[in-house]
Amino acid sequence: MKLSFKSLSLLAFGVLLTACTDNEGLPIDDGQHNSAKSVLNWGVHILAHGSTPSINTDATDNEDKVDNIVLAGSAANAYSGGTTATFGVPRFTGKKNFFFAANLNPTDKNLVGVGHTESDFNNVVLNTMDYLRTPIGNKPATTSIPMTATLRDIEVDALGTFKTRNASGTLVNADQVNFTRAFAKVRLEMINPSGNFPVEKIVLRNVPNHFALAAPIQSYDKTTYGYNTTDIVLYNTPGGPLSTNAHGLQSVTFYVPELTVSAPTFHEQLDRGMMYVAVYHKIGTGTETYVTAYRIADPRLGNPNYGKVVRNNIYDLTVQGSAAKRTANPLTPTDPVIYFAN
Repeated sequence: MKLSFKSLSLLAFGVLLTACTDNEGLPIDDGQHNSAKSVLNWGVHILAHGSTPSINTDATDNEDKVDNIVLAGSAANAYSGGTTATFGVPRFTGKKNFFFAANLNPTDKNLVGVGHTESDFNNVVLNTMDYLRTPIGNKPATTSIPMTATLRDIEVDALGTFKTRNASGTLVNADQVNFTRAFAKVRLEMINPSGNFPVEKIVLRNVPNHFALAAPIQSYDKTTYGYNTTDIVLYNTPGGPLSTNAHGLQSVTFYVPELTVSAPTFHEQLDRGMMYVAVYHKIGTGTETYVTAYRIADPRLGNPNYGKVVRNNIYDLTVQGSAAKRTANPLTPTDPVIYFAN
């Protein structure tokens, strides 16, 4: 998704942010605090999944919906609708980095506003369930999704125009910034093509309790943040399983936070802390219940995102029951035993 800056100008008024950038390298010149303030004024265009920049036009999934935008170092909402937002930035020399967040609740906006350095922004960790839509969380299906963006190495020229350098080192107008949703989108389809594996229910497990704004929380399974321990029901047949002679087709779309675990391993009974979908099903006309599970994360060994749920990605997952049965627990052989199919 993209934010396109329509104009960058120096104004003598605007929202003044006294600590809004990463000044660990080049601090603001204190002698310039009383001079005219430069105000960053740009048009906002957020790209929904696709190729066309948009904002508040996605009537299906509301993926480009924006309620508020804040700049690290200030809890003030600089967005009041439409396609523009204005920030007041004290005039500075050298280069600055700017860190943005969108669609946060009042408490978390204040949290972003506490610090203005990159390390401050990297340390912002939020509660997952404060933002997740149904059926994963309890927020309405139209709830806006948290987003983040960064502008790096921004300079101000003699005319007060905000600039950045392109690949060849030439100063050009800082007129574009990528804004990324902090959640991934999962499109789940349940099938039973042969009718041999009637499905009773489908649940989601290992949804992390927390997510970070700036980047994934590394080795999440080794942290103390924990997981949601409740099975999140995605599909249920209260009247009994789908008919064995019916194909059975059901789909659901939901959003989840990113997740990186320390030692992702597929085709194992151990879950390794990865998010997965568990399909409870019968086999043929049998009465025992089995569980066939599918990881949401990338299952391709050697891929850079192997075992990771990555923000702003789309995961298409087709699930069904299977003939695989594990009887690894001889003391209670009739208990459902998980088999990971991916």
